[in-house]
Amino acid sequence: MKNKKLAVLCIVIAIVVAVVVNRNIQQPTYSIAGIVINRGGHISGHIYTSEIPPHGEDFCFFDVYGVADGIAYFIVASDLDESGAGWTRWFASDGVLHDDFPIDHRLQNLGLTILIDTDITVYVAPVAYMFSFTTILQSSDGRLQLGSGTGLGAEWRTEGEVHSFVLEDNTASIGISLHIKYEPVSISIAQMDANHNLLKLGEYLPGAIPETYPALPVAAYIIVESHRQSPSGDRYITRTLYSRNDQSEYFTTFSTGENSVLIRHISQIEW
Repeated sequence: MKNKKLAVLCIVIAIVVAVVVNRNIQQPTYSIAGIVINRGGHISGHIYTSEIPPHGEDFCFFDVYGVADGIAYFIVASDLDESGAGWTRWFASDGVLHDDFPIDHRLQNLGLTILIDTDITVYVAPVAYMFSFTTILQSSDGRLQLGSGTGLGAEWRTEGEVHSFVLEDNTASIGISLHIKYEPVSISIAQMDANHNLLKLGEYLPGAIPETYPALPVAAYIIVESHRQSPSGDRYITRTLYSRNDQSEYFTTFSTGENSVLIRHISQIEW
């Protein structure tokens, strides 16, 4: 009888110990690391987790998360060692324009806390549907997952409209601005001499301009002419002058990517 009572007592003690140990296991905490911008409904109902690739290996966001339609921006800590040393990694899809130095580092216990303070800009062609914004979270044990989402939608038709909001928690502040810009149709580049004579005229489709654009030896300046079209079919032209005397180093153009997102292209001028 005593043996049975002892066995029962041991079982009870084991259960109590297991409960106490389980309660003492520290659950991971989550902080905002970035955002996914998606056309249509948000994707917060689908959680995807992944280990962060080691330093030196590229992120492949869509393979990791299975998010087919959308663009992403996030900043994460990776390769942390016991002293808290590690790397800061970031990822930005085509079409996401962001600050060059958006982060501050703080060592906290054995983990690297990243304080994010940044603004991102996305140019989109006029649309008549909803964009959704789903947070990307990084846990204290280093994993990534998708968090909650919200939607922002309207019939956006006018170039120059800006729709902005801020995504933030106690470690991050990410300002997001959607800028409406008419869809690019073609781009002309004229090279001119000092007497304003046309030396060369190049016609390009959006996205087809080379990353390095050679100027003729006698070219004094270059005029980049961007042709855009509104949803009603009206054409708009923007001309920008780049001068040899001003030592203009590059010019910027846009092309249309997936989901009406405009992709920025930077071409360096070789004078």
